[in-house]
Amino acid sequence: MWRVLFIALGLIFMISGCNGLISSQFGTHHLREVSIEDTRQGVGDADYIRVTGTEIREVAMDSVTSGTSEIRLFVLAGITERPVHGHLIFWIKADAPPASFAPDDLRGTVERPPDPTRVIAALKSAGVKLREPVTFVHLGEQPLSWPWHLLIFVGGIGLVLITEAVNHKKTHAETGVRS
Repeated sequence: MWRVLFIALGLIFMISGCNGLISSQFGTHHLREVSIEDTRQGVGDADYIRVTGTEIREVAMDSVTSGTSEIRLFVLAGITERPVHGHLIFWIKADAPPASFAPDDLRGTVERPPDPTRVIAALKSAGVKLREPVTFVHLGEQPLSWPWHLLIFVGGIGLVLITEAVNHKKTHAETGVRS
């Protein structure tokens, strides 16, 4: 049973590392600048974006508990109507240093917060109505660089090889067959 578990884990690491390597070298992990007007249709397959032509303001001064961490939520600063209609939601961990992002340099990874249902409820209680497609941007974050993805890939291969070597040695020790 442990053999299947370790092999499956190794395969997951290999696939994840390979996917990250391909994305970092050929596509979606490169910084893509998007104007605020273009984000109304969504950001496509971009993983790392910089939104230009706007600034942000904090939705609520209190942090929101999302999953196991506290986060702060931001919407576009140019929105003055009530209720606020938003399609681009920025978030950052509450314990992040203030210098981790600048209000006029909105770059980060496109990813959902740890507990999106709780975040959406907090946004609605703050008077923000979400418009589809909603895009969450984790401010100040960057995708892993390619050496880390390579390490994950090689680690997956190593895990599978070590698992098979241990199983091979154990099997041949029990049967008495030498190879």
